Amino acid sequence: MILRAMVEGDAKKAAALDLAMGTPPWSSGMFLEELRLGSHCRVLVGPQGDLAGFLVARPQFDEWHIMTLGVARTLRRQGWGRRLVENLLEEADQAGCPKLLLEVRRSNVGAQALYRALGFTLLHTRRNYYATRQGREDALVMTYCCGRG
Repeated sequence: MILRAMVEGDAKKAAALDLAMGTPPWSSGMFLEELRLGSHCRVLVGPQGDLAGFLVARPQFDEWHIMTLGVARTLRRQGWGRRLVENLLEEADQAGCPKLLLEVRRSNVGAQALYRALGFTLLHTRRNYYATRQGREDALVMTYCCGRG
């Protein structure tokens, strides 16, 4: 698996992978907009050129915000999400970013465990943040302080 910068040609593949994950997906236009804005956009690419994962984080003032992260269902729990986040943490630290912020679904305990293992801590809860088929779901807002070393 290769971790590299996302390019415009990856946007449709990233949107299709996001759709396959079953949550309200990002469109290819949303990925293209983040590329245009200069956000940290990375993809995991398999040996056949298939897109297996992505991460988008946007620098905002004095912090970076993880906007979206996804790994193909068949590749979960193999360390690929960790690899994407660790790459972001290294780049944010090198850029002098003091902290990162993200929202994670209350029901996504796997992602919460990953973030905690990497040093993220709970900041607060955003009530009814995510739309679901059954209504709304809370988001846990987590933060990471860079340069802890």
